[in-house]
Amino acid sequence: MSNAHEFNSDTMLDLYQAVSEVLADPATTMAVCERIQQRFSGEQIYIPKHKQQTLVERDLEIWSMFDGKNARELAHCYDLSLKQIYEILRIQHEAHTKRTQRDVFE
Repeated sequence: MSNAHEFNSDTMLDLYQAVSEVLADPATTMAVCERIQQRFSGEQIYIPKHKQQTLVERDLEIWSMFDGKNARELAHCYDLSLKQIYEILRIQHEAHTKRTQRDVFE
């Protein structure tokens, strides 16, 4: 590939544009995009929106705000799916249980 116009998807073109904002050299930008395309071609990948610490803080906040009836509202507030909210709540519940319940075998 010699330029961004040869990408056959909007996603790859968006990727090229994002990478070119960081790298000044068009040849390097193209090489990075081609490598990403080679490595992840045909795969569905997830790119998180936030850094890990921010996610931990967000999840704890969701757990503390959950009242048993407001999962849909939390999903909307945090721009997450209902499934993601319930998964966060499940993980937070397990962590809370581990913190607060004594081990029977201790």
